[in-house]
Amino acid sequence: GLKDGLPVAAAEIKEKMTGRTFKLPRWKEAILKFDRKRRERALIAKR
Repeated sequence: GLKDGLPVAAAEIKEKMTGRTFKLPRWKEAILKFDRKRRERALIAKR
């Protein structure tokens, strides 16, 4: 849930502070998106 999103948020903040865009490779982005969706479904299923 929230904890999993923290490294990504931290990376985004760091990116804003340094002013340099840190772009994830497309495949990593896709994996992260897929992983997030899978985790959300797992959380919903637990309830």
